[in-house]
Amino acid sequence: TRKANETSLLDTKNNFVIHIHGLQHTGTGYLRMVIYEGLGSGSNASLQHSSVYEDEGQHMQKVYPRGHHRMAAWKKSKSHNLSQFMYLPDLCEIHNPFETGEELMQQWSEYWNMTQHYLIQKTPFMDVEFLERVKIVPTFHAIVMRHPLVFSKFFASHGLNDPVDYLLIWLDSWAHTLRLLSTGNVEMYAVVTYESLVRYHDSISNELTAMIQGSSMSNSRTPKFDNYRHRRLDLHEGNNPSKYLEPNKATIRLWKKCLQKVICNSLLQEINQHIFPQIGYYLEDNIEPHAIQIKENFGRVLFSPSIPPSTDLLDKLGNLTSTLSYLGS
Repeated sequence: TRKANETSLLDTKNNFVIHIHGLQHTGTGYLRMVIYEGLGSGSNASLQHSSVYEDEGQHMQKVYPRGHHRMAAWKKSKSHNLSQFMYLPDLCEIHNPFETGEELMQQWSEYWNMTQHYLIQKTPFMDVEFLERVKIVPTFHAIVMRHPLVFSKFFASHGLNDPVDYLLIWLDSWAHTLRLLSTGNVEMYAVVTYESLVRYHDSISNELTAMIQGSSMSNSRTPKFDNYRHRRLDLHEGNNPSKYLEPNKATIRLWKKCLQKVICNSLLQEINQHIFPQIGYYLEDNIEPHAIQIKENFGRVLFSPSIPPSTDLLDKLGNLTSTLSYLGS
């Protein structure tokens, strides 16, 4: 990761970083919990800060733009398209990746227990390329995907209530991220869908744990530090996980609003026909609001270095994104 003439000011020889990525309100907190518990609380630590909601890594650093900085820049730009701000750091020029990564790790180290082997950082954006470029220790990217028409308090708080915006953000963000993963420039990663993670929790949790442990190539044992104080999510408890896949009232309103708009309805049908089957969603004849059903053979990690995104999926995502952007909706 680091060049021969570059040495870190931090003692990071035992550390392995796990970044949790995804769009807002799509299951990043749940994915963090699944990984934390899968690895065992005695060998990993999540960022912790008493005054930061959800202990998101973006709020514990000053190296790259936080959410409110991105939204301010978007509003100032007067652009209709918010999607690029979901992965804004990926578009920034980095003069010295090692120094940038060193500074970022230094800032985050104040909120990690650095004696732990696995260090987990969660931020609900798609900054995979940036965080891969500035890594100074082995790094794994866990990325969660969810149906595009899930209501987002984050978007609504900034005046985004048009379902077409949701579809464009989803299409462009995933076109960007999956295209990056297909290049081979991201060494270690796993993409999962939220819906499959809920429905097939145990098998996917075991698969993720094995991937991360295999990637870290470490058998070190570190002191126990069991202080998980994030919002407790019970999605994998009980015998009826499907109830967590039912759209809530806000999502149903957003979804129905989409069906009433010609452009949105047409685009959703295109996504349903050409994109959803490739990420494990059953092809539905009815695109009315419903709980997403996952094919049994997709009860697994969706994409990884050994199963990269297909060229066909990338082409379809790119074509739909270009079409929607051209329409200027």
